Amino acid sequence: PPERVSSPVLLEKLRAHGQREVDYAPNLEAGARQVAARAQAGDMILTLGAGNVSSAADLILDELRRKEAA
Repeated sequence: PPERVSSPVLLEKLRAHGQREVDYAPNLEAGARQVAARAQAGDMILTLGAGNVSSAADLILDELRRKEAA
């Protein structure tokens, strides 16, 4: 049977094809923290996905504001 698509499988496949800077986050909040921690001035952050990913942008902005205030 075909392999099911899951976050760990996708991560493994991306790394196998040379993508070194890919990470897994168990939820949107953790993902927002990871993105904000890596973001630098001038970066463009693009979110793609399904489900409740539309709320990711607000979470990322909140984390970036916290980072800037620190």
